[in-house]
Amino acid sequence: MLLKSNGSLWVSGANIYGQLGNGTCEFVKSPEQILSGGVTAIAIGINRSFFLKNDGSLWGMGDNQAGLLGDGTFQSTNRPVQIVQGGVSAIAAGDNFAIFLKDDGSLWAFGDNYSSELGDGTENNIATRPKQIVSGGVT
Repeated sequence: MLLKSNGSLWVSGANIYGQLGNGTCEFVKSPEQILSGGVTAIAIGINRSFFLKNDGSLWGMGDNQAGLLGDGTFQSTNRPVQIVQGGVSAIAAGDNFAIFLKDDGSLWAFGDNYSSELGDGTENNIATRPKQIVSGGVT
């Protein structure tokens, strides 16, 4: 995935699980535009991808067979699906989890927690929806 200075989102490469969000599960050999503008940040995990829009909404696409996409389902998708409606200011993704910062300074996470990646004090569980990890003060 690449984000251009005009806010457009472009993708290329492996797309077995639809993680490129172009509506297919086919390999993309040359950069292909997915969104024409409004994107402010991107993050990539294993077989899933995420982006933020300028309205603070968080979107994701790709492999969700284990509920790791954060939308509360187990349905994989080759098109972007909204995970959070607004208020998100930053996103980061690991292999099978993601964390994000909200405008109020709270830190949230979702996905696999096999080795306590989510930071919620537990391990060996999956958060299929975002859960708050820190209530505020994160910058």
